[in-house]
Amino acid sequence: MTTEKMSECNHQNKENIFYCNSSNEDGWRCSCGKELGFKPDLDKELIYGKINGLLSDLHENKFIHVSNGTQGEFIVMNVLNECEKQDRYDQLFIIQQILSESNIDVKGHSDYWRNESKIIGEKLK
Repeated sequence: MTTEKMSECNHQNKENIFYCNSSNEDGWRCSCGKELGFKPDLDKELIYGKINGLLSDLHENKFIHVSNGTQGEFIVMNVLNECEKQDRYDQLFIIQQILSESNIDVKGHSDYWRNESKIIGEKLK
């Protein structure tokens, strides 16, 4: 994209704005390349996209497994409802809500790997 095109963008089209995870909540970006930074108004207005992005990143980086789009949509909507109920839109809260979702078998995952660790430990003795 040319510099001229970038300077013409006023970042008003919400379809062009997305969230890149950031440890200090400044992850809002425009598709023109502009970093919009920390934007609490977008956190609230575009909360669906922020939750969906965080869920996708957790899945793609293999922290959790979301088996299909229906499961993902269900998780996003549950977390979105909790964000609105608690009036919390920060990514730490969102991640905590995702990990506490009953639709993700976090306990089963932990139990499986704890058991595998015990088996390997016994074999090494």
